[in-house]
Amino acid sequence: MNILVFELLLIILTVGVYVFMKRLGYKNTERKLIILLISVILFETMTEPLWSNTGLDSWTYLFRDVSWIISLGWVCIIMISMMIVDYFLRKTSEVRKFFAYLALIVGATTIIESILVTSKIRSYAPELLARTTGINIPVLNLPIEALLVLTIIGAFVISTYKYINYLFNTR
Repeated sequence: MNILVFELLLIILTVGVYVFMKRLGYKNTERKLIILLISVILFETMTEPLWSNTGLDSWTYLFRDVSWIISLGWVCIIMISMMIVDYFLRKTSEVRKFFAYLALIVGATTIIESILVTSKIRSYAPELLARTTGINIPVLNLPIEALLVLTIIGAFVISTYKYINYLFNTR
């Protein structure tokens, strides 16, 4: 697939998520998406030495190889996962919702990460690969450690997003 088509599809998907949220009557949609985007970019920047995002158009990079387009993709995955959980588990405690968010996010991001690695958009730092067990997730061709990393980053992003929204809602 042409890389420009991939980049434009992520922008269209993000606009679609935004329109979907507005049509369903979500409050503070812009704020929620901006907070989530900032949270994702924050953690992408902090973990940037672990991997490389290459092959994207130059206008998609914010800092070194931190791409706002890739960040938009993660925002869509996270927001869609949270909307699904909130819809189906609306009477469930926040703790259980957190773990449901995390399960959906890790499942989706593991598959997407595999696609990014296979298509050579993302690669892992040699220092990181040297410290892995060498065990790959079957079919996905990702190091098993990717599950741990995606879980930790997902937990941090969800927590940051939820906390900042809480602060806005209580002021």
